Amino acid sequence: MVMATDPMMIRQTARLISDDLGGRVQVAADVRLSFNGRTSRQFTDPEVVISEAPLTEAVEGFILAQPPG
Repeated sequence: MVMATDPMMIRQTARLISDDLGGRVQVAADVRLSFNGRTSRQFTDPEVVISEAPLTEAVEGFILAQPPG
């Protein structure tokens, strides 16, 4: 599994970065995906602080339901 396409790995990595820095930072992700050579589209909401989301919470909070465009 590639982290860029796995919402749980994105969130776990954000938490790891925040925890490693003593919780002094907020981590968000600006992830864009491109499938089969198509134009890339936004996959995550870059305004959501992923590092503060509980690991048990659903990923709907930061993964865009349908990429724009």
